Order: sequence, then C-alpha cells, then structure tokens
Amino acid sequence: MVSSIASYATGLDYSRNLRAQSGSTFQAREDAAKRVQAAVANGAPTKEIEALVIQAGSIRYSEEELVADEQRINAREDLKARLRAGIADPEEEFKAKAFLVTPDSWPDEQRLDAARQIDAAGYLDSQIQNRLAEPRLHTRRELQEKRDPSRYAGIEVKRLPPVVGFQPTEAMKAEVAAIHANAARAAAELSAQRQANPGLYADNLENNSMNETNVATIPAKDLDDKIEYITHLIESGESEKYSFSAGNGDQTTTSIHQFLYWLQQRATDMENGGTYLPAMFNNPSA
Repeated sequence: MVSSIASYATGLDYSRNLRAQSGSTFQAREDAAKRVQAAVANGAPTKEIEALVIQAGSIRYSEEELVADEQRINAREDLKARLRAGIADPEEEFKAKAFLVTPDSWPDEQRLDAARQIDAAGYLDSQIQNRLAEPRLHTRRELQEKRDPSRYAGIEVKRLPPVVGFQPTEAMKAEVAAIHANAARAAAELSAQRQANPGLYADNLENNSMNETNVATIPAKDLDDKIEYITHLIESGESEKYSFSAGNGDQTTTSIHQFLYWLQQRATDMENGGTYLPAMFNNPSA
C-alpha cells in the first residue's frame, strides 16, 4: 500500500507539472503580480496601482489547478491526522514533518534538508505543533466561490415601509424631551468647565494615520478577512484619507497597495502549505 507521504509527494508532482499544463493562467498571475510590484516600485499613481491590483485578483484558476490544490490540501490534512495518531517508523515520521513545514514548491531533498536544519535549531517540534493546531485551509475553489459576485445575483433587498400615521403618546414625548434636556445640560456644564480650565481641555487632533500589523505576524486564519478589509479601503477611496505604514518581516512600506500585495503573497504561500519567509518575496521570480 502506498503511504500517505508517498501519496502526498505524488500529488505535489502533479501540482508542480501544472505550470506547463496550464501555463496561461499561471503566467497571467505571475505577470500581474510583477506589474503590481513594478508599479509600486516606480511610484505609479494610486489609481493605476489600484487597477492593477484589481486586475490581478480577477484572474481565475484553471480546473486542473483547482483539482491539484484540493488534492494537496486533503493530503496535508491526512498527514496531520497521521502525525496526531503517531507514526511508528521514525524515518516516515520525519518525512511527514518535513513535508508539513516546508513549501510545496521545493524539491523533496531540499525540504528534508531544511527540516533537518530547523530540527537542529530546536524549532521543528514547535512548528509542527503550530501546523497541527491550524484549521483546514480553504481550497482555491472555495475562495473563488466565496468571492464570486454572482452568488449574490437574484437576491432581492426589501425595505420595511415607513410607519404611516404613527402618533407618539404623551409619555413618549415627555421622555424624549427629558433626554434632550439632559443632553443640553451636560453640554452646558462641559462648556463652562472648558472655559474655566482651558488647559485641561485642549482639542484632540484628528488621527489621520493608519498603522497596520506586520504581515509576518498575522495568523493564517485572519488573512482572508484582512485582504477583504484592505481591498475595501482601497476600492472605497477611504485609504486616501490616511497616511499609511506597515511591515513585512524587516521590510516597511508606506503604500497600502504594497501591503495588500504582501498579504496576497502570504495567503498564496500559506495555501501552498509552506513556511512563510518574507525575504522570499523581495524578488517574485526567485
């Protein structure tokens, strides 16, 4: 019987071969990512970068890529189940751990060497525990369906009609009047205190800065929500009202579009099951 580790490796071979089999969609995403990075590096206008980010996010995966992604995630879940249950053969157990903490795109020997280095540094067991504690990743098919605007087609939004002929009672009117009176009295008291002690009531400056969490520290389960939030800020124009700063490992940026790009890169890497290393994305072609 073929072991789960061997099956996982077979699935990875199929996934790796997709670059040649479905090169059009893969290359389109690669090119889109490079265009976004080049635009940010060259100081392109915000609207231009925004359009490139939206274009990059609209490129769909091929059916072969979706199938390979589902196979990869299911195989990883099987490895996690076997590690939780315990693998008797130490060599098979180490291979399972190596496949769980290194990027799927790496050759098998490189993954084993990396796992040996992580183990020698004393971090392998803690990384395995983190992987085992992570929930099952969403497949690319599930994410595409979640973000597909057509899923909202046909949904009719109904609004309640205004209440016609509603007449408040005298008790209601008295309660509203009392609320207004209390609010006016509180405002008058505050105004008197401000005039008597102006140094204690300096006007607060409006906070127009936005400092985001370092990408490398965001839990994998929160990436989709963070991407959706940042995308909404960009598309709505709200991001233009703030000065922006964020980080990715030891890198920093003042561009919300670069931050979104880093988030998408990390989400892709985590979907591929790899150990996230911010330095890996300094050069997307590396």
